Amino acid sequence: MIIFDKQSKHKVSDIDLHDAEVHEIFCNYTEHKIRVPLKLHNPTRGKVEAELNFEDVLFVDISLCEPWGAGFYINEIIVSNDTMFISKFDDPEKYINSIHLTILLNSGDKINVVASKILYLEK
Repeated sequence: MIIFDKQSKHKVSDIDLHDAEVHEIFCNYTEHKIRVPLKLHNPTRGKVEAELNFEDVLFVDISLCEPWGAGFYINEIIVSNDTMFISKFDDPEKYINSIHLTILLNSGDKINVVASKILYLEK
């Protein structure tokens, strides 16, 4: 398991999630958690199941418009320093220790999550 927080958020890009499949997204509203199961295609190990788990979630936004056509593969993971996106919803001080992560799918849809911690684990 790898844990990312505000100080280590730049290391998220070290994980190669390009072309990982996203079929489901689970939200536990009362515990402020989001779970995104992934299926990765590793050249040496074959299919690998993994998860991105977000803890202390303050905001989530998921588009399902498919502007580039149907698709469920990760095109890019973007960790943003842009607090404008975060602070427009509430008091900026509330988000000071949070990470804004965007998962861009090959459909053009985006999964935006603002959380204090991201856990990555392979099964």
